[in-house]
Amino acid sequence: MLTIKGFARLCGCSAQTLRYYDRVALLKPRQVDKWTGYRYYEEAQALDFIRIRNLQAADFSIGEIKALLRKPEGEICAAFDAKIEAQRARLTRIEEIKQAYLHEMQTMDQIVHSAVQYLLGLCRRPSLLREFGVDEKDFDLVMDRLRGWAEGMLRVFEPCSGEITLQVDEAAYVGPDAVAAQLDVLSREGSQDKTVLLDDHGRFAKPAETETVWERHDWAHPREFLAEMPALTDGRTYSFCFHLADEALQEDASFCLLMIGVMLLRQGDFACRGCEGQRSGDGQNHFYLLREK
Repeated sequence: MLTIKGFARLCGCSAQTLRYYDRVALLKPRQVDKWTGYRYYEEAQALDFIRIRNLQAADFSIGEIKALLRKPEGEICAAFDAKIEAQRARLTRIEEIKQAYLHEMQTMDQIVHSAVQYLLGLCRRPSLLREFGVDEKDFDLVMDRLRGWAEGMLRVFEPCSGEITLQVDEAAYVGPDAVAAQLDVLSREGSQDKTVLLDDHGRFAKPAETETVWERHDWAHPREFLAEMPALTDGRTYSFCFHLADEALQEDASFCLLMIGVMLLRQGDFACRGCEGQRSGDGQNHFYLLREK
């Protein structure tokens, strides 16, 4: 019989490991002195230790190891083979998930690029800049600012399969691949006469509660009041809201997009939630600067 220290040296482990095996009933000492509590092991128990150590290393649970220790060697080897097959299947599944992830991320990047190109295409009317008092020579600067903002906003999409939808008039395109392909078509062909909605089925963050911090009424062109707007440099998130008398401007997405680009050019980088155009109920133009509470 060997003391716990002697048996630990034989097995190449610590006495603490043997005490743990005893506590969880994996490998109990052959004898325990009732007076001193000393544990004693037989040399033959080293074979059980080898089985336990290797089964643990192969990620078998304590319960599985207890059951296998009562099995013949053939069944233990068969359990190893089954574990290998399970791990192989798991690795194959992980590889499939990885490839799907890479495809989805690549497709989402394509969607972001195509959507940004589409949005910028709506704004390629430098003459509209005169509404905001910006010289046409600054058009590319405004577009660069708007491109950066649009890319940041569109990247709130999470990778998904079959959930993102693009609605173009009455036609719906469902899934990342279909949406990316159709956005490419729209960015090349234009869609000034189409109603386009990109939807991620509610996975955008809901708009936060806002408060009006500045407003102007009864104006003809935004350039009349942009220089009077307060600085947007306090780190808060802002958005713009127009109530417009001109029905054409109400439905013109480029008007709101250019407002964002112009303000980013004039004010520098600030957190912008977006810009909304609504119908005016009194035949006058109104503007509201909103800030998240």
